[in-house]
Amino acid sequence: KNDKFNPQTICPTEQFECLIYSRWGELIFRTTSQFNQWDGKYKGEDCSTGVYVYLIRYKFSRQQPKNVNGTITLLR
Repeated sequence: KNDKFNPQTICPTEQFECLIYSRWGELIFRTTSQFNQWDGKYKGEDCSTGVYVYLIRYKFSRQQPKNVNGTITLLR
């Protein structure tokens, strides 16, 4: 359950970007499609158990762009 991470929305976005960083600030995942999911891997290898930071930038039609950030705890 919850083997992959991606934001859920029922509305299509005009702009979208999801970034996931390691605790050392290294970018380990990036997508511009709201349908791509992070599977807990980086360069084909399983990431370590721990906390990762995400930043999501998006824009819906007729709205200002927004940023959302937070953390993901990866458990193995």
